[in-house]
Amino acid sequence: MPNRLIREGFLDSESVASLSPSAECFYHRLLIACDDAGRMDGRPGVLAARLWPAHPPGTKQVSQWLAECVKAGLVVAYTCDGKPFVQVTKWQCCGRSRFSKYPDSNGGFEIEYVEIETRDGPRKYVMASLPGTDGIRMGCRRDADGITPPVYVITETETETETETETETETETREDCSEPFRAPSRRPAPKPEPVLESPVFPCVRGMRDRDRDSEDEPTWQVPLKLLATWKAAYPAVDVEAELNKAAAWCEANPTRRKTRRGMSAFLNRWLGKAQDQSARYKATPINGKPGRHGAGRAAPINPFE
Repeated sequence: MPNRLIREGFLDSESVASLSPSAECFYHRLLIACDDAGRMDGRPGVLAARLWPAHPPGTKQVSQWLAECVKAGLVVAYTCDGKPFVQVTKWQCCGRSRFSKYPDSNGGFEIEYVEIETRDGPRKYVMASLPGTDGIRMGCRRDADGITPPVYVITETETETETETETETETETREDCSEPFRAPSRRPAPKPEPVLESPVFPCVRGMRDRDRDSEDEPTWQVPLKLLATWKAAYPAVDVEAELNKAAAWCEANPTRRKTRRGMSAFLNRWLGKAQDQSARYKATPINGKPGRHGAGRAAPINPFE
């Protein structure tokens, strides 16, 4: 279970402010204990034991706190196959899980996401955590059975009431369901960075690599931007020749190869050593002999010349 991130807007939420102190504590603990889809077993006894493992409260109190959260719109209580479950509303994507531990209201375990534009940029929300409210639906798509389930999109606007000042709230807008479904907007994929065609360095696959299940041998190439940086940092070194040497070393030492993430640091150390050796053996000669381990040693001055 990943760590949960509670943002600053939580303090200004009117829904959270409407809860009693005990119900708010229940809601805080629920945010920590639910799975990656924002769901959890809805039985009061299970909630009490899971949220308060050291000193569980009574099931009657837990039921009251849960009812307050449902009334405030922070949690949705539903049943599936006769078993109660709870779903935290407006739950953002917070993990890599594709399946939930608990079923949704339709009995499915797969987590479906929808991308929503917010003031902080596009965010992915669990589709089942955006229940129908008094607002209006936006967009529809047709399933294989011909049913048109709604896809909710939340936008932030400012509304004014007679009893409250203007506040920033999340509302829902609607489009005619007869219109075709529009895919959520996505950020354009970044352009690949230009790289040096040769040499190609053999690597080992790291734990964070997306293709770690692939059978192909991983490789790495030097970005042209990094090559220009190295040429400026190591002027006494033929950088491209040293890169070819490093590639040959990687081919000859398969058990000591680096990951893609570690290749730039490995080559930076390689070029640094080559720079030091170049300066060492290009020292000013003494009596016609090259300086031994003495970079920068100058020949003695003859005062009679």
